[in-house]
Amino acid sequence: MTTTNNTNTNRRVKISAPVKKSSQSLHKHRYRNNDNKIFFYTDKQAVENMLGEKSQETLEVREAKKVVIAQKSKKKKLISLLFFFINIAIIGVILFTQMQEGTVENPGELKVNWWYILAAASMVVLFVLCDAIRYNILIRKSTGKNRFTLAYKMGALGKYYDVITPFATGGQPFQIYYANKYGIKGGESFSIVMSKYMFQQISYSLIVLGVVIGLLITHGGISDAIMSITNVPEVQAKLVASMAWIGVVILFALMFSIVIVLLNKRVGVALVVGFLRIFCKIFRRNYDKMYRKTMRTVNNWQATMRRYKKSPYVWFVNIFVSIVFHFVLYSIPYFIYCAFMGWNIDVWVQIMILTIIVDLSASFNPLPGGSGVSDLSFLAVFSSMFNVTMTFWALLLWKVFTYYIFILHGLALITYDFMIGNRRLAKNKDKWAKVKYDKIKVKNNLY
Repeated sequence: MTTTNNTNTNRRVKISAPVKKSSQSLHKHRYRNNDNKIFFYTDKQAVENMLGEKSQETLEVREAKKVVIAQKSKKKKLISLLFFFINIAIIGVILFTQMQEGTVENPGELKVNWWYILAAASMVVLFVLCDAIRYNILIRKSTGKNRFTLAYKMGALGKYYDVITPFATGGQPFQIYYANKYGIKGGESFSIVMSKYMFQQISYSLIVLGVVIGLLITHGGISDAIMSITNVPEVQAKLVASMAWIGVVILFALMFSIVIVLLNKRVGVALVVGFLRIFCKIFRRNYDKMYRKTMRTVNNWQATMRRYKKSPYVWFVNIFVSIVFHFVLYSIPYFIYCAFMGWNIDVWVQIMILTIIVDLSASFNPLPGGSGVSDLSFLAVFSSMFNVTMTFWALLLWKVFTYYIFILHGLALITYDFMIGNRRLAKNKDKWAKVKYDKIKVKNNLY
């Protein structure tokens, strides 16, 4: 038997291991905490106070908080600002080059249908809405409550941190931290964010698989499809296709690893161990520390899978909304095309396929927003679909609707939180962050 000091009540609380013969006497004191651990104790209120202080913030939340704090450091802010200016500089270089070649039309002389620009902007709104719907479904599944405002802010701020960090790695830690900050338990916040990522990757993989198989059947490959649809030079088509194939390999290697880890614990652990050994040797990291940290994540992923295994509604709705999410995103270049070239529904599917190829070609680029690779791929793929003098302005609009607008949106929400949101949080913190425990009945026979 161990003893634990309780600072709130100034008395010692006894916590004992489960003993079957005393189950009836312990039934009224048997509760499950946020980390799904079962405690037996003799002083209900004292232990609730103790657990309420300690279990709200799990290891995953602490790790996420470290990442968020690091992201807010002066060094990280300077790096993010540098990447932002690099992104602008690349656009500037493209503009200067095309001006030298005389292939950029004066913006005052452009004939643009602004209704289609508005339609492209509405795709961004639908994009944000789909993200919020997915998070709200998972929040409701985990907490039993609709919290659409929190879901919307998690999605929007997560996207903001994704587009300003290398390899888009900043969004998920911030979302875990943010959800916990607004009263969602540590384990639940990790599960919500990782589940959304998993459903999104599944839907994206299905879309990419369908596109790749379709192009192999109809055109014999990605490069032939690009040349057939756009009539771009063979060298450009093969370069973009090669980068897209690298993106396809990385995507399906990632999905294969996730599926193996989730479905087969023994094989999954062996796969993780092998990868970690190679990673730690190359980058000279502490293997034991990395192993413990990684296996905790693997166990949480497997727990998440078990949670949603019996919820086909959650699976279906999330994957369906995720597919809509991607179709909305990949429809933005079509409306930009219509703004310059007029309505032509026949090219909608072709432009979506080309946009997916551009996305794949930039997926392994470490710079935020796929800077450089995505821009040049867009020019290479779409140059023949627009009038030559309009291509740069089409690229700029696409970059605005898929990159810069999410930075502005995120900064607006951060400003709102600074001025209003944090005060609302302080006012409602007890209500939002109140820890509740579900009594486990003896008939469940869990011990």
